[in-house]
Amino acid sequence: MTLKDRTLAWQLYVKQIIHDLTGTDCAPPVSTALSGAGDSPILP
Repeated sequence: MTLKDRTLAWQLYVKQIIHDLTGTDCAPPVSTALSGAGDSPILP
């Protein structure tokens, strides 16, 4: 498993937790920072 794979898996994991907690897919900035800002596929 490469670092990129692990980063993507972590992002999905965080996104799922956020979805469970808030009922939305809207990720707060802190989770984006934790998952490596700029590496996220949801960022432009």
